[in-house]
Amino acid sequence: MPGWLRRRIEDIRNIGTIPPSVIVFKEGDYAVAVDGETKQVIPGARSKDHAEVIQKAIYSLMIEYDTTYRLGGLLFIKKGQYAIDRPIVIPEKYNGKNVGIDGFRLLGEGCTSGFINAESFTKLYTTGAFPDGDYGVIQVEADGYGLEIGNLTVACGGKNIHGIIVKKPFTWGYLHDLVVTGPYNSYFAGKAGILLDVGGGNGFMVERAFIQFFDVGLAVGGADWLVVDAVRTYKCNYGLSLGVPDSFTYSRRSTGVSDSRFGFIQVVDPLTNAVLVKNAYGYQNKIDYIKVEMGQDIQEVIRHDSGEIDLEIDTVGISRHGHSYTALVGGDGAKNVIIRRVVDQTDGYSTRSVTGFGHEHYVTTLSGDGSTQVFKLGTIKYPVTDPSIATFKSQPLTDDAKIPYVIYLQDDDSDGIYESVYVKFSSAPPSGTDNVKTVSYTHLTLPTN
Repeated sequence: MPGWLRRRIEDIRNIGTIPPSVIVFKEGDYAVAVDGETKQVIPGARSKDHAEVIQKAIYSLMIEYDTTYRLGGLLFIKKGQYAIDRPIVIPEKYNGKNVGIDGFRLLGEGCTSGFINAESFTKLYTTGAFPDGDYGVIQVEADGYGLEIGNLTVACGGKNIHGIIVKKPFTWGYLHDLVVTGPYNSYFAGKAGILLDVGGGNGFMVERAFIQFFDVGLAVGGADWLVVDAVRTYKCNYGLSLGVPDSFTYSRRSTGVSDSRFGFIQVVDPLTNAVLVKNAYGYQNKIDYIKVEMGQDIQEVIRHDSGEIDLEIDTVGISRHGHSYTALVGGDGAKNVIIRRVVDQTDGYSTRSVTGFGHEHYVTTLSGDGSTQVFKLGTIKYPVTDPSIATFKSQPLTDDAKIPYVIYLQDDDSDGIYESVYVKFSSAPPSGTDNVKTVSYTHLTLPTN
């Protein structure tokens, strides 16, 4: 990680050390917002309408300038359950003027586990009045520097909505210590627990989040210099997506995701794929370690359907628990995935590691001489010691290449490492100059059940 990015991440982790500017707490059925210093109630901010109180608390932190408002300070929501019937919005505009985030922190209190006494942590839960649609319980529409949201449980109940949306390009911030849950043991198509569409190039960070029961756990609609670590998803259609599925009506289409780094991602019981790459372009995206805990048979572990974005993964760990997958990687963009190591825990819990998984393609132009049948196509980026894990396909691009063939790996220097890719035609292509042109794909994978 470059030093400048590390320094920016540390800046995000340490956004301010000031005491709360505004405190929200429960008083019986009421929510109350008070000034953090004077302890005076914010005007109009004592109500059974909890969303209104939190929204007024946000507005109270707006500082007006000539042409803009700046939003800063710490809004601290004390532990308790808060009924939310409409989105809590960090708005793009306020009183007709643009809003810029300038070190705004929205923090809850206590443990963020959704499975213990609700009074020991801050929980925002939706009521039946919350509208269905492309909304989030928390919705960030303003851009700026230094947004922090953390220590919260967000429960969407049976509503067809997102959990948290950050949908303004050039928002730079930090999400952490979150539990985001959708409709129990189900999900609505086109909705995400956390949807980031921050784009730009100013960076964003997500740490320590548990997300369950959404179409996508963490959906990256667009981001540069994104850092994600310690994120766990449960029973989502897709655990992680770069770009968004076609089912999403929100978010820009064909979004850029570049220079993003994912540390540890755990995907438990994905319903279709652990990772989806869709409607995106970009470069230098990397996952250090993704652990997939299968609770049922699934399709590809990783589905890559975007031809202009790469993804490199150091280690994929799979615990099958008696289930199987059709392929490790699939899709039209599968050739842009490189996986260096796979640990596949089968029914008997035996562990097998393979170094050198990847999809690589070669466009090869050859000159036939009427007698040569075997040609070298190239070398694979990550050589292997077991050629049986290799599968190939090739597409002829010229008529003289339309001859039955086989493609195979070969150990050229007899050192036990197979790195060279060869094609052998059933009969020699005819003589000519650059008359045999093919595009070939090498796919290295583990056998499946």
